[in-house]
Amino acid sequence: MPFKGNTASVAFWVLLALLFVFLLLLVLVIRHLLKWQFGKGVVATCENEVKKARPKKARKNSMGDTGYTEEWLIPEVDVYACLLGRSDLHGMDIYWCRVLEFLECKSSSLLGIHGMRGVGKSTLLRLVRNSFTYHPSFRYVFYYEAGTGFTADMLQHLLAQNIGLGSTLVAPRVDILSILLRDEPFLLLLDDVREIVDLAAAGLSMPHGSRQKVIFTTRSQSICAEMGCAGNNIEMQCLGEDDAWDLFRYNVGEELIDTYPEFKDLAKQIVAECQGFPSILCSIGRSMSIMRDIKQWRAACAMIKRKPPPSNEIQEMDNERPYPHFCSTSSF
Repeated sequence: MPFKGNTASVAFWVLLALLFVFLLLLVLVIRHLLKWQFGKGVVATCENEVKKARPKKARKNSMGDTGYTEEWLIPEVDVYACLLGRSDLHGMDIYWCRVLEFLECKSSSLLGIHGMRGVGKSTLLRLVRNSFTYHPSFRYVFYYEAGTGFTADMLQHLLAQNIGLGSTLVAPRVDILSILLRDEPFLLLLDDVREIVDLAAAGLSMPHGSRQKVIFTTRSQSICAEMGCAGNNIEMQCLGEDDAWDLFRYNVGEELIDTYPEFKDLAKQIVAECQGFPSILCSIGRSMSIMRDIKQWRAACAMIKRKPPPSNEIQEMDNERPYPHFCSTSSF
């Protein structure tokens, strides 16, 4: 009898333990299902908010009235003609064609553009932005100036802000970004990248789709290699003699050189001293466009020869002028 009592007691505790394990597994399954449904609901809510925030495309129906669809309002843009008539972009056409080849390539999604300061990397990237902002190839076009200290978390915050995600999200923001952008055609442009940016940590899983492109500029070729595009990058160099002369002549004013032939020889000497840097050619050319006195041109030429453009002070095209003493004739 005592043996039978011990057996019943053991069986009771075994059944109790099995019941406990069963209840624990049931709780875990229910928790997982609730979490999955909750996360799915959060993502669906975010997608609905983004959908409402997108601009709509006007379309006339058969009655002649204006209706609206869920598509973007995107005008057709001939990106191949963007450089036609742009005298301010001398020497940029070869790089522009390579960027277009990359954007049309289905097997590559990451492009690095590297080169010294002042060779026009930012100008090229802004040209891409302006040409494709309303182009039907991409639903989203993001453009950010990176610089020192730019991190994946900062990129993630900017992407979420531009897409329209709220700041009070229950689900991880990186997961929502990854889901929303997974099947969307987008173009991400990062200017002046100085440190490695982990795109996957920002919500852009690698590799991207054929219509998901990332282009960044940097001064360091090693950044291109560390970002994963060692075999797919563009090195921008200084302008050749002819392109440098055409760019300087455009910024000075062609009519000025034609009206005052005695300026041409001095202008040629100045262009030679600029060493083909577009930013310096533009800056000095614009500053000298108001000078009509041959003495001013001679003084400017002599000054540039005494102090050639220092490479560590070269600015990107269209940014702050590296030679503020050329901004007025009072300096001479």
